[in-house]
Amino acid sequence: MLGALIFPLFMAIALPGVYLYALHEPSPRAMGVEVIGTDQQATRLVAVLSARMAPAFDIGNVADIDTARAHLETLDIRGAFDPATGTLYVAGAGSAAAAATVTTAFEAVADGLGMTLTVRDIAPLPAFDRLGMSFLFVGLAAILAGFVTATVLNLAVSGLSLRTELGIIALMGMIAAIVTTFVAYSMYGAVTNNLFAVAGLVWLAVVTAGLLQSGGIKLIGPAMTLVSIVILIILGIPSSGAAVPVDMTPALFTHLHSWLPTSAVLDALRRTIYFDGHGIGADLSIIGLWIGLGAGLIWLSRLRGAQQPPAEAAAAVEGEPAGAAR
Repeated sequence: MLGALIFPLFMAIALPGVYLYALHEPSPRAMGVEVIGTDQQATRLVAVLSARMAPAFDIGNVADIDTARAHLETLDIRGAFDPATGTLYVAGAGSAAAAATVTTAFEAVADGLGMTLTVRDIAPLPAFDRLGMSFLFVGLAAILAGFVTATVLNLAVSGLSLRTELGIIALMGMIAAIVTTFVAYSMYGAVTNNLFAVAGLVWLAVVTAGLLQSGGIKLIGPAMTLVSIVILIILGIPSSGAAVPVDMTPALFTHLHSWLPTSAVLDALRRTIYFDGHGIGADLSIIGLWIGLGAGLIWLSRLRGAQQPPAEAAAAVEGEPAGAAR
């Protein structure tokens, strides 16, 4: 009974502990903003703002609006300020909270320059998704589908071959891709762009979580369930930037954002739905890395099983000498 209660007790402590630490007091930390222009006025403004707004903002310099727009679309920066016109460019679909934070900060900057700040959103959130959170629920459903499928197949179903198990995980990925995109698009209109790309990412999310959980269970047993929940949910969601942008969370989650599978899946979905896939390459690389890790865990478990002949394993269980079993 005590062993069974460890899991819910851990969740009761870990979820509020990690989530509140990450999300309860968001504030900018090295949030990227660029000043447009290379003349003397722009260069001097960069120097002044860098000294005044650090460490909350990381102020850079860019030659023209087109370059700044490209950086906004790849989410490398959160805002671009043109001192010649008093215009601040933001990408609301990248994070409404980040756009609002940059806007508030540069209202004071424009006021100090004797200007009225004009805000232009180059990637506004669509009318069907005002909070910009649809991708979170689509991606989280896919990750949980892969995790639960692998858990059930390994702990509740016996006698499956590896080929059958992997086939079921792949099939579940296809089902999840169809169902989640259908619900999001047809029932709520929440995902209207790049449906096939979104469905492909959902399939990858199911396979990633499924292989990780399956390989881990085969290697270390049911304890992998706790490890997977920590990686995929407890650390994965706060570090994804889906609820609060990672440059408004503690530094730990910024570092995790570049490595965890949940972060890669959710970030890829955001970029696909709102930005036509700009900057998605790094996310796909991380997803591929975790798929390879899951496959590696499965390979290690089979390698370990092959090192002990079945007869000797049975003899060890029954307490007989290995020779007698043979």
